[in-house]
Amino acid sequence: MFSVLPYEFLYTTSYVSAAFFLITFLYWMYFFTKAISINTQAVFRPQHITHVITRGIYGVVRHPMYSADIVLAWGAAIAYPLVALWASVCWFTVITIVWAYSEESVLEKKFGEEYRMYKKNVPMWIPGQKTKN
Repeated sequence: MFSVLPYEFLYTTSYVSAAFFLITFLYWMYFFTKAISINTQAVFRPQHITHVITRGIYGVVRHPMYSADIVLAWGAAIAYPLVALWASVCWFTVITIVWAYSEESVLEKKFGEEYRMYKKNVPMWIPGQKTKN
């Protein structure tokens, strides 16, 4: 009823959309699982974190779980282009970006120059993206 593309396109096999969704799902799996393996200490013992975590996936992007979630959401929206899904993905993306910037301001206050150097050397969202100096 509220689709961007015709019904026939959405509910028939589209190898392009399936392949695109598979790629975004694999991106999500990689970044999410790598971040979870490191991030558990922050969830269970945040007071024990005494330095910025820069190893593993956090040396590739500063927000691997958020990056993975956004890519997966957009992959689903492109693979299944429904207006409601597009609206949800747009809202989710905005909220996630706001949340990430909020986290960064807290981390910068807690870790100071150490976090500023990390921000300078590691991109926020996209692996290999040049950071702002």
